[in-house]
Amino acid sequence: MLAADLAVTDIIKEVLNIQLDNDGFAFLVDGNNNLVAYKDEKLSQKPLTELNPALTHSTMMTLAGEARLDTIQWPSQGDKLIYVAKVPNTDWSLGIVQDKQMAFASVSEQVTFTAIASIVLYLIIAAISTFIITRLLQPLQTLSDALSELSQGEGDLTQRIKIERMDEI
Repeated sequence: MLAADLAVTDIIKEVLNIQLDNDGFAFLVDGNNNLVAYKDEKLSQKPLTELNPALTHSTMMTLAGEARLDTIQWPSQGDKLIYVAKVPNTDWSLGIVQDKQMAFASVSEQVTFTAIASIVLYLIIAAISTFIITRLLQPLQTLSDALSELSQGEGDLTQRIKIERMDEI
């Protein structure tokens, strides 16, 4: 009996020693949905619903069965990410909770940076393209101006258009 108590104590210590970024924490619940390990010892052996009313026994069973990251509303703290896994050979479940906004903050920063960089690159490419196209089409503008003068009847038919780049029409 003492060996089993030590093993449970060791498991609780391990769960409490899990260090997570972004204000994250871990908890361990038994098959009756009572907290076995949680950072606030006052809630030890209390129903998980005292920590968060949304974490009912059926919700925990669903989350543990799906084995995927999910979002849950946390009282007075907003959205949290939660992952629940069954502990093998027991009816216990281990839950990991992290603040959703903090967890995705770096992703949001990267999306913002990428959007701004894309806009800046688009403007630079558009400016360079406009400059190059204008330079390439400059001889056509000269030809267009000369033809416009001729069409108005005031153009000099002996006028020659100066060829500079050998790409004029």
